[in-house]
Amino acid sequence: MAKDYTELALGGIEHTIANSDEIVRIFMGRGGPATYMVDAARITEPFMLGMICADLTRHGAMAFAHAKGMDPQEALEAIIAGLWAELQNPTDPIGEPN
Repeated sequence: MAKDYTELALGGIEHTIANSDEIVRIFMGRGGPATYMVDAARITEPFMLGMICADLTRHGAMAFAHAKGMDPQEALEAIIAGLWAELQNPTDPIGEPN
């Protein structure tokens, strides 16, 4: 059966992720909700996940700047605005982990 989802290509970074563990996987539905998978057993403490989220925010801003021709600072500010909006009014309640 063929996959009906896309995955990120590693793009030649295999050498930088050698001896690593995947801890987060996110799928964004096409016109629907997202699915988040977090392997918390491989993260030493919740604080570390916060640091990972901060790094993801900055890397996401750089990715939007590159892919969409946006100013990196404007992209960062928009991402942070979305982060705060979701934290203040979650679109999904805290429940069972995926």
